[in-house]
Amino acid sequence: MGRSFQVTKIFPKLTVYQNIQAAVLYAKGEGLNLFSRADRMAREETGEILGLVGLSDRPGDAAGLLAAGDRKRSSSGSCWPPIPTSSSSTKPTCGMSPVETAKTIDLIQEISSRRALSVLFTEHKMDVVFGISSHITVMNFGEVVAAGGPEEVRANERVRQIYFGEDRCCWK
Repeated sequence: MGRSFQVTKIFPKLTVYQNIQAAVLYAKGEGLNLFSRADRMAREETGEILGLVGLSDRPGDAAGLLAAGDRKRSSSGSCWPPIPTSSSSTKPTCGMSPVETAKTIDLIQEISSRRALSVLFTEHKMDVVFGISSHITVMNFGEVVAAGGPEEVRANERVRQIYFGEDRCCWK
């Protein structure tokens, strides 16, 4: 299982390519291989992920100098190598502009479809949740209040009360 975080986790002094490559090498069990040159390893897989996250034109850029959305995409790409069956992400669009959010939604949908990947994410932006998900579980104070397809959850009266009605206040 791959994992990305709400707060972007990258190696800021490494290049975009090196950040993705490090994740690929670790996922392949090569992270502690002290007898091989890393720059010659996992080139194909690293290039594929750079393409998937839309950073193939920026492999030599210092990761720490990327814009917030690009750092988030680089960080997300680090949780996909080589081919996990599932991925977990906390607020994948946190801090992104509407344009970056739309690109991230498209990216998640493309990668999950292309790689038959199950994606588990925590998100408070309902347009993101309903835009990506085929199954949604809604929790309130640790209790599951609804689970099902997007339309089923959207129509659930308890969900509507909690998020849009009188129960909106979280001090109950």
